[in-house]
Amino acid sequence: MSIRRRNLMLGAAGATFAASAYRRVGAQETGPIRIGLAIPLSGPMQLFGKDIRIGAELAAELVNKAGGVMGRSIEPVFGDSKALPNDVVSAAREMISSGIRHLCGGTQTGEALALRPVVEAAGAMLFTTGANGAPVTHENFSKRIFRATNNDVESVTAQARLAVEKGGDIAEWASIQYDSASMIAAYNQFGRRTGEGATKLGRQARFQEPVMVKLGTSDFRNQIARIAASPAEGLFVQIPGQDAITFHQQARAFGLASKLKMVLDRGNEVAFARAMKKGLPNNYWTLTFWQPDLFEDVPFSRDLARAYIARTGDVPTGFLHAGSSGLLAYVAAIKAANGNSDPDVLIKLLEDGLRVPTALGDVTYRREDHQVIAPVVYVKFIPADTEVGFKVADGVRYDGLSLLEPATPGQTYQD
Repeated sequence: MSIRRRNLMLGAAGATFAASAYRRVGAQETGPIRIGLAIPLSGPMQLFGKDIRIGAELAAELVNKAGGVMGRSIEPVFGDSKALPNDVVSAAREMISSGIRHLCGGTQTGEALALRPVVEAAGAMLFTTGANGAPVTHENFSKRIFRATNNDVESVTAQARLAVEKGGDIAEWASIQYDSASMIAAYNQFGRRTGEGATKLGRQARFQEPVMVKLGTSDFRNQIARIAASPAEGLFVQIPGQDAITFHQQARAFGLASKLKMVLDRGNEVAFARAMKKGLPNNYWTLTFWQPDLFEDVPFSRDLARAYIARTGDVPTGFLHAGSSGLLAYVAAIKAANGNSDPDVLIKLLEDGLRVPTALGDVTYRREDHQVIAPVVYVKFIPADTEVGFKVADGVRYDGLSLLEPATPGQTYQD
């Protein structure tokens, strides 16, 4: 599963639903197709929100350059969620009041759950932009919401496999995370799966109680001292954005980076490497929504990477996929519906196996719970004597279908 050798295996058999079933569009729709994105443009998650926005803008530009959707252009409209439930609801309501019924948003699980009643009341639909907690597609499932990125169960299962394959003989793991139900469940799942994998190889792995912090913490010294004084050799990180950067910057004074044999991060990826550069921890692996070096065989991946570099001169991040994937799903569905943009029509098409071209290749959505079926991607960043200060040293992409848990919409997920 090296960076150049891993084959893309979507594993989903799904044919495009017959567009002829939707030729009765009613009144002719004209003008741009507006897609509302309620994403974190300020606050501790704005590092990610910036590239989510750029990903949507670049996808719209590429679609429009190719002729749009039956001659209509795509117009992304943005609102600031601040990664907070109340603010994401306010942003979504403002968009809906202006007539927008095609939404993307929910970078955090709490945001996605807060959007459910708003989307349902408006007869709209939503593609998430990063929310990975199980409730989104299990006990809080909504027919109007599609999860456009990997969920906790499949990403943690892949992360446990990675810990066993790349972590050597690490005997004890620590975790730093927010005190949220989804993160507690993720760490518990990681412990069980990693422990099972180690046992099969004749090794043992222990897992400490997680170290809890709050969103926006500025002083991590007590938590760092606790981890540094423990026998932990591996660290499972579940704090995003600026909080993760602050934690690791402060940890350098404690020598924590040199003590740890492996750091597994739940998704800070390029933003973290860009900030840390030569201060990157040892054997740092991060979940990412997309990494262009792993998808050189995908035309849209190449186009998206080139467009981002041309605009910013910077290294592409996985959050470009988080921002573009939902928008591309709308484009594919409206085209397949012969221009009909009614959310109920688009939902039916996606449930019936419509293939959506994205930066990860063609993806589909599972009928039962609207979970995207797509690869799960991890990359390893190391310091580099270059202008950007880091580089990709390794990467893997796992078959997402093989990692998915059974669909149980309306029921709490039981691991």
